[in-house]
Amino acid sequence: MRRGSFQRGFYLGLAFAFSLCLTTPLLEGLGYSSPGFFPRALLILGFLLFYSLIHACPWLAAVLPAALLTAAVLLHRYAPNVLLRLYTRAEAYLVDNYLFWPLVILLAAALFMYLLFFKLQKPSLPLLLAAGLAAFVPLWYLHVDSAYPAAVFYMLGWFLLLGYRRGEDFWSGLRFQEAGDVFGPGTWKKKRGEVEPDGEKLGELRLSWMRHTAAILFTALFLSLLLPKNLDPLPLPALQDRIAQAFPLLYDLRGGEELGVRGDGEAFSLYSSGFQTTSRLGGPLLQDPALLLEVRGRGGIYLKGSVKDAYAGRTWTNTKEPEALAEFPQPSPALKDYLLAVDLRIVHRRLRTLTVFTPGYLRNISEIQPLRADANSNITLPEEVSRGREYRVRGYIIGYLGDFAALEEPEELSPEFASYLALPPDLPPRVTGLAEEIAGEYPGNYQKMKALEGYLRAAYRYTTETPPLPEGRDFVEHFLFELKEGYCSYFASALAVMGRALGVPTRYVEGFKVPEELDSGRFYPVAGTSAHAWVEAYIPGLGWLPFEATPAYTTADALPPPPVEPPGGDNGFPDTTFPLEPDPGAPPFVGPSPDDPGPRPPVPGESSRGALFLRLLAPLLGTAAMALLLVLLGRFARLRRALKELGELPPARRAAGYYILTLSLLERLGEGKGPGETPREYSRRIIHRVHTWGFNFTEISEGMNLVLYSGREEAPAGLAAGAEGFYRFIFDRYLHKVGKWGAFSEILLQGKYFSRLQG
Repeated sequence: MRRGSFQRGFYLGLAFAFSLCLTTPLLEGLGYSSPGFFPRALLILGFLLFYSLIHACPWLAAVLPAALLTAAVLLHRYAPNVLLRLYTRAEAYLVDNYLFWPLVILLAAALFMYLLFFKLQKPSLPLLLAAGLAAFVPLWYLHVDSAYPAAVFYMLGWFLLLGYRRGEDFWSGLRFQEAGDVFGPGTWKKKRGEVEPDGEKLGELRLSWMRHTAAILFTALFLSLLLPKNLDPLPLPALQDRIAQAFPLLYDLRGGEELGVRGDGEAFSLYSSGFQTTSRLGGPLLQDPALLLEVRGRGGIYLKGSVKDAYAGRTWTNTKEPEALAEFPQPSPALKDYLLAVDLRIVHRRLRTLTVFTPGYLRNISEIQPLRADANSNITLPEEVSRGREYRVRGYIIGYLGDFAALEEPEELSPEFASYLALPPDLPPRVTGLAEEIAGEYPGNYQKMKALEGYLRAAYRYTTETPPLPEGRDFVEHFLFELKEGYCSYFASALAVMGRALGVPTRYVEGFKVPEELDSGRFYPVAGTSAHAWVEAYIPGLGWLPFEATPAYTTADALPPPPVEPPGGDNGFPDTTFPLEPDPGAPPFVGPSPDDPGPRPPVPGESSRGALFLRLLAPLLGTAAMALLLVLLGRFARLRRALKELGELPPARRAAGYYILTLSLLERLGEGKGPGETPREYSRRIIHRVHTWGFNFTEISEGMNLVLYSGREEAPAGLAAGAEGFYRFIFDRYLHKVGKWGAFSEILLQGKYFSRLQG
């Protein structure tokens, strides 16, 4: 195995790993959920292989664009329809699916890593570390969970590279020979009278090193994962206060103790939002002030999160399976005069969930996908909505008071409604008896539900201090006949169960009641205290209508009457240019402009999440740039001072200094000292080589041998001037080969060639 092939494969693998580790949390932090992990890995690998191909065949960099341009011109001339279809499909795939910017980010990350590993003489460990810190620290403070495992694997790769760089000197040639046969007999072999390393032996050595190093690193990682994680932190409030005062932005982004992230990354529930102490019904209510969502557009409305259909005496669950969302269901035409159009922008702040929050009747969701929906109207994503992600929701709410009892029409329910009528077989009979007593005489579903709603609001007290549900008791029965007080989940559960007892299909809804007041005139803050539960009942001829049994909340009876001439739109519903008419009692509209053109892909840095990321990243990058500038200026000043001091040395030492500098540059030009080559043999080879460059090296070489090996303090006449001239000649050759930017990178950034002189 040749050194070049092994090193190239090793570097290519590390470039792939580093690119994947950087882009995974970065895409999540900017709010992109696609492409997925494996497509992302394949894209990065494809980009790296493409860069390798361009590196090996530079002419492809000119041929490929020319070929694509030629094909586009030919299609435009002879088959314009084909070109238009290709453009339309590409635009839909990249823009509508929000893949354009993720592809740009993946392309840039792979290019950065390829240049770092294959364009520099050696990959820069400090630059890799700085890139990791600049990405992972802000992302971690923005609660991007994938930043932690990505940082761990990024550092594992960094330590692998560090070990390889430290061990490279032993298998690169000179030092390997100096080490003797310590790595086993036969490691060195004779070839053309010179001693060279055996490529097969060196390949085995490198593979053995990589296996052992990787085993040690991953063993350390595994042991660190086994360590206990539930130890309480040290109580250092004074230090925490100092940190909060010194870095208020970081402290606010990270949340502190009272504003931490809520949710378990699954479908939304009151328990996951920090509203209840357990996933079971009952127990005290938690007044959690954590800001979970920001809503722009309209306040005072209900946002549906999780709709559940199965009651088991102590819990509500959702039994419907999500599927890819094909279309949004339309409200009943009978409701068209009573619907109010709403246009919302929702930003997830500190809530980990799969759920996409929507108003009562959904019309459209944009700027987030791929969406899934189930028969209960739950809208979710396959992966959790990343914190800071913003999306636009347009739909309707019941905005006007209507005589819905008169609009109810007889309807034969399909078998699919069986789950909305199901009750536990051990439900105490007195729950059904109470429901019959209250609303059994009413003829329609709407009147039954309104009677139950009014009874619960009048006969039971709202409180947030409730005891846990006793073992073996039904939650609704315990509330109705013994506890007789509770909060929203008590009232909503009782209304849903009693409605089912009367034959009305019901479902239990958990979500948020958006506050009426804006936060600093910018958005409606939805905190854990805004979490709420209510009921939807199916009214024949009208569909699902909301009902509010909790006394602390207003019902639909408080809505204004509909306008005399309600505005019409497509399908008989209000027009979707929002808002329709100013509502005198509504807060000012602060969402998108009514002239908003509609869905468009998010741009990195445009969303509030991206803005926070850039705000946090900018000072870090500025500090890093300032530090780099100071390092470069210091290194440049030391280099100038060293060259000046070299010019003031005695002739012998000055000649030796220039000669040493020249040898370093000769090695960069591919004319370095070979393994086992004596100084005299090397001098003869260089004399022959520089003769073809038009420079006489014989006198300089003989003079330097005399100075270096005779121990004399005086140099032959003209030796120092000749050595300096030879150095300047070789330095010009070096600049011609690597270019000014290459010399800047190698000498100032990497500190090569002149380190001995500065020391």
